[in-house]
Amino acid sequence: MAAADALPAVWARLEALIDWERAQRARSRVDLSAQTDLLDRLGRPQRACRVVHVTGTKGKGSVCALIEAGLTHAGWRAGRYASPHLEHVTERITVGGVPVAEAVMAGVLQRALDARDAAVAAGTPGRDASWFDVVTAAAFVHNAQVGLDWAVIEVGIGGRLDSTNVVQPDLAIITNVGLEHTDVLGDTVEKIAAEKAGIIKAGVPVLTGVDPDSGAGAVVRETARRQGSTVTWLPADGGGGIAEANRALARTALRLLGERGVASPRRGMPLGPDDLPDAVAQAAGLPGRLEAFDLPWPQAPSSGGPLATAPLRLALKPLCWMAPTWALRWRRCWPSCSSSRHRPDRQWCCWPSARTSMRSRWSPPCRGGPRMWCARSSTTAGAAGPPPTWHACACSWA
Repeated sequence: MAAADALPAVWARLEALIDWERAQRARSRVDLSAQTDLLDRLGRPQRACRVVHVTGTKGKGSVCALIEAGLTHAGWRAGRYASPHLEHVTERITVGGVPVAEAVMAGVLQRALDARDAAVAAGTPGRDASWFDVVTAAAFVHNAQVGLDWAVIEVGIGGRLDSTNVVQPDLAIITNVGLEHTDVLGDTVEKIAAEKAGIIKAGVPVLTGVDPDSGAGAVVRETARRQGSTVTWLPADGGGGIAEANRALARTALRLLGERGVASPRRGMPLGPDDLPDAVAQAAGLPGRLEAFDLPWPQAPSSGGPLATAPLRLALKPLCWMAPTWALRWRRCWPSCSSSRHRPDRQWCCWPSARTSMRSRWSPPCRGGPRMWCARSSTTAGAAGPPPTWHACACSWA
């Protein structure tokens, strides 16, 4: 099979498991025996490298990307497993921040699917391996194949019964805890915290952004006590926003690893915050999280009417439907703005109208909702000058 055709064919096999995911029994998982059996058949690839395991309600994907960037910058061969993907499935497995090639993804998925088929034939627990079990197993196979030194593993949902919770990490991170997936994880913050604290292993240090005085903090503390694990508390102070909180967690994670004897090969010193300088952190962005797009302003008819913005509206509409957690905010960079409905100072906004859909329209500056950012061009040409460049950011809603 040609490399270009390999991934679609394997993906079709994988998608056949979707019906299992939707079945009621997918909600009744009581242990990780299916995933353990699957990985045993693959040679236990989850043990091939050192691991940082990350869960949380918000920010876990960004924290994973930042830690991967810091470890890579320090001189380690580091990779990341993330979910969900936004633009392409290969985003789920990266090395040094770069998604794997389609042929590589197809190869590791093929191995994981073959292992599941073998479990089905033998009647062992791996026969019940889910879609996410298989993809997670494929990521572990990849990490073992390429010889990673470190893998940063992002939990899918919760933690205790998540497919990723088969690793023995050097550090467990709980970014924060809030109400989410209440039909699966529980209907209180404390119940959800218990699920997330399930990634804490015996003697493994814990880093968390949870408020130690909250109900969730009490759950994390008690779980860590039972496991004999130390907890480093780093609750967000609310001053710098989610991006700064994520960077603080990532830099603290690097420091804690350094205190446990992990070196920075590049600096010849213990790993620490200096291995994640601002420039490296800035480059470690994820699709849909403050992602900037530079687009030229479409040439407008002299009338300045609503058709002036039609090309941009048509260009943006597909973006608005790409993911329910995106918001796009656009502003034309003129020195002064008018409030007319069809003038270019108005913004094109996308925001959720329901949990699984997006609504888009011309709108005044969005007030009273989630914060949406726009990085404006430094061009300040007047109306008679050349059309300025638009800069836009797609921001994480969570």
